[in-house]
Amino acid sequence: MSLFYIAFVVQDLTNLRSQLQTMLITSQFLNNFTEALLPLFLQYWSKQVMTKKKKVFVDTWTKNNSEIKPSSSGDRVDPLESLPTLAAHDPRVEAADIEANMDVYEETFDDYLELFVQFGYVFLFSSVYPMAAVWALINNVIEIRADAFKLCQICQRPMSRRVKDIGAWQRAFEILGALSIVTNCGILYLTPSIRQGGSHLSQTEWLLLFVLLEHVLLGVRYVIHISISDKPQWVRVALAKQNHESKQALKHETQTRVIYSTRQSRTNTRGLLVASAGYQFDNTKPQTCICNAYLYLFTSKILGPSHS
Repeated sequence: MSLFYIAFVVQDLTNLRSQLQTMLITSQFLNNFTEALLPLFLQYWSKQVMTKKKKVFVDTWTKNNSEIKPSSSGDRVDPLESLPTLAAHDPRVEAADIEANMDVYEETFDDYLELFVQFGYVFLFSSVYPMAAVWALINNVIEIRADAFKLCQICQRPMSRRVKDIGAWQRAFEILGALSIVTNCGILYLTPSIRQGGSHLSQTEWLLLFVLLEHVLLGVRYVIHISISDKPQWVRVALAKQNHESKQALKHETQTRVIYSTRQSRTNTRGLLVASAGYQFDNTKPQTCICNAYLYLFTSKILGPSHS
């Protein structure tokens, strides 16, 4: 808010440039220091303290256990003593111990907020201090390695989560981009060197000119936003192809299950019919002969000629 006050209330562009330069460079240095260097120093100091406490605890525990006499109440063995254990100097134990003492990586809110503030410094006041983009580029190159160092050496391994996009931050960056058009047009309107070029215009005409310019730029931004899709054509085609293949695979699997179930039911039916046909009847009686004939025709109709 202080930068907006200097720009549009005090209208001191020289002071605005110096304040922007100071805040941008200072904030970048402090962020990198608090993210990477300071936690490393605190972690080293904490590790030294924990090592001393651990040594005292191990010595005390060893001394107390050595003074305990074995029990004479039978050959009863503690089941915990039979479990396999790793030595204290095992690399796996040391790696787990080191990571357990690391800080927990909570969430990405602070990282997004840092980028959002930097984005605001560069875009909102780029007409006053064009070198802000250069400082931001240098900071981002350093920030990549600083974040990698933080995730590998300072924080515990974070749990990954599948997300569709960056959420509300996308909308925030878009709003800030539209607001930057308004602020830069306002700063150009207040720049003395530009106002000298339109000295023949009145104050109202000069203001209307920049309002018109601001609306034109917002319109161009909107046209570009709606004309360029977030997903290129080849991405949409690949996603549609993948979706079609998934549906076809699901359809084929469903049909396979139906065919398998039908064959199983037919097999069970054949077994029942064959078992029924296998009963021994007394063919000397006319009623039994008629029943066998009907049963033969029924099995031939269902099972086919090959099973009759």
